[in-house]
Parts: sequence; structure tokens; C-alpha cells
Amino acid sequence: MNGVKIKVSNVAGVYLLIAFFCFFFGLALYQLKYLITVLYTVGLDITVYFPQTLEVVVFAPWLLILAGILVFAFIFSYLRFSVITRSIIPRIEIKREILKDKIFQGELTLVKLRIYNPTLLDLDKVIITDLVPDAFDIIFGENYVETNLPAGGNIEISYLLRAATRGVHVVGPVSMVVTDRL
Repeated sequence: MNGVKIKVSNVAGVYLLIAFFCFFFGLALYQLKYLITVLYTVGLDITVYFPQTLEVVVFAPWLLILAGILVFAFIFSYLRFSVITRSIIPRIEIKREILKDKIFQGELTLVKLRIYNPTLLDLDKVIITDLVPDAFDIIFGENYVETNLPAGGNIEISYLLRAATRGVHVVGPVSMVVTDRL
């Protein structure tokens, strides 16, 4: 595994949007409180028209606290996940065994993929895909697995391929997607 790319998913983006909405809505409620006091000093009592306006302003500090918690949780989760994946993923051992190296059009071959995690940390949700070119048809089994990769654990997937076309074709590479539990 040469390059490790860490991407922020759409779910994390939604949490950040909620956090920023809470932050700016809380600030807007504080501004509403000041607007009411300014209008009251001018002689315009807006609470006559909107009687529960001051009760709504009570939620402003809670919205700011919620926004802070969401942003802190996002930053902590991202840092934890990036440190763990940068230290674990390069050490994952992947071995592919192909029963026959040379097959003719229409023949079958068995492919076994073994994944070993030599580290002391678990990977919670891993999607491993052995990419197969279009020159092959998967007859039996699946070329992907979505599972937990335990510390010191092995995972083995196998599938049966049929050569659909003539030529020299290479099976692989292996794609591995790791998602955070949070």
C-alpha cells in the first residue's frame, strides 16, 4: 500500500454544518436580545407583539455549547482516526494466491486473498475489494468483504474467476477503505 489517503466523509460534513448552524443561530439569538433592549430603550416594546421572545434567547448559550462540543468531537475524531490509520494501514499484509497463473478463455481459476493485521489495534470497519478486470467473470464468491479487522487477526476471501476474453490480464490491485467508528 503505497499511498494512504484520508478523506472526510459527507457525514462529517453534515455534523460540521449542524455545528456552524448552532453557533451562528446562538449568536443571532444574542443579537436578538440586544435588539430587543435597544428597541425598548427607544420606546418600542416588541414583547407586546412577540410575548415569548426573551424566553427564546435563553437557548443561545446552550446552542453555543452544543456547537463547541460538535466541533471538538469532529477534530478529536479526525486526529485520532488519521493517526491510527497512518500507523496501521502501511503495516497491513495482503497476499493474493491464484491457483493457476495461466488459463485459457473459458477456464476457471481460484483466487484467495489473505489480509493480516500485525498491529495491536483493531480496525473497526474495513471494506476490502480485490479489483478484477473486465476480462474476468466472477463465477462464485465475492471479491470484496466489509468486516472488522481485529488486532493480530486474519481475514481470507476467495472467489472463482472465469476468463471471458483472451489476452494477458492482471488481477488487482487491492482497495481498502477504513471508516471511523464515530
